[in-house]
Amino acid sequence: KQRNMNEDKSIIQSRLLTQARYSFTVHEKRIIYKLMEVAQAELEGRKLDGKIEIQKNLFNDRIITLGLSELVPDGLEATRSEIKKAFRKLLEKVIEINHPDGGWEMHHYIHSAKHNPKLMKYEIKITADIWEAYLDFTRGYSVYFLNTAMSFSSTYTMRLYEMLANNVKPITYTIEYLRDIFMVQKKYNNTKDFIKWVIASPINEINEKSEIKVGYDFVKTGRKITAVTFYVFNKEQSPIEEFKAVRYRQNKGALGLINIHVIDCLKGWFEFNDREILANAELIYKAQNKYSYDALIDQLSKCKTYTPKARNKKAYVINSIKRYLAD
Repeated sequence: KQRNMNEDKSIIQSRLLTQARYSFTVHEKRIIYKLMEVAQAELEGRKLDGKIEIQKNLFNDRIITLGLSELVPDGLEATRSEIKKAFRKLLEKVIEINHPDGGWEMHHYIHSAKHNPKLMKYEIKITADIWEAYLDFTRGYSVYFLNTAMSFSSTYTMRLYEMLANNVKPITYTIEYLRDIFMVQKKYNNTKDFIKWVIASPINEINEKSEIKVGYDFVKTGRKITAVTFYVFNKEQSPIEEFKAVRYRQNKGALGLINIHVIDCLKGWFEFNDREILANAELIYKAQNKYSYDALIDQLSKCKTYTPKARNKKAYVINSIKRYLAD
């Protein structure tokens, strides 16, 4: 379910953190999100929620105190042991920040963490250096909604949302770059698997839960996919106008707006290729938008019974979708 964006808090995040190399669990990311909220409130001179406290010591380190409810969004669950494990991992991990001149720096995300079981409070200490990195906007920044980011079930979704949320122009990332900053160089060796789990599934979740809609297209070197171009639109746009805008900018970007499971069904059940799906993409997108991708897949599954008898099974499927839309 899409969240009410009027009730959500916007977060401005330093691009140093957005583009840094790291691999987090969902609970680790939620801790970092709360720290970003606290850092921004301090920068703006804004009072924090009564459940969150911040103090500064003589070395300009920050000590932040917050409750379990601050780390677990409404409707989501996490045990105390899972939260403890997330803090332990953050203590072990190092953030690596690369600079344009070839220099780099490394920091621990947090300096220490304590838990008071009687008060159900967590105390987090952040060194002055990493606190400054949280607030360093000199090389740009990204803007996203805190509660939306906290609601995502995948860390890949969280990171892509941070990277794409306020992009008004198409943006291209190489596969190599994405593998590097997500730190999955040794995972998903097959590019198809990488795209499915790190690109396609997260984009579906972003499109379902956030204020934006994302389409994407692949850049190839020969037959090899070497980069991905993302197109970002606000959901206030008419879905069909949004679709046409993608096609206008780059025709194949329209494929990124069709649910990956719908595409898999069209290819696996009826032997459609990308070109044939693209030729009928607006029709498929309309059906997906009018009902849901699950309902569309149910409709496609019904076609499986009849297509063996059809003279042209692909034409039969397309006509079936047209009838489905007309109902």
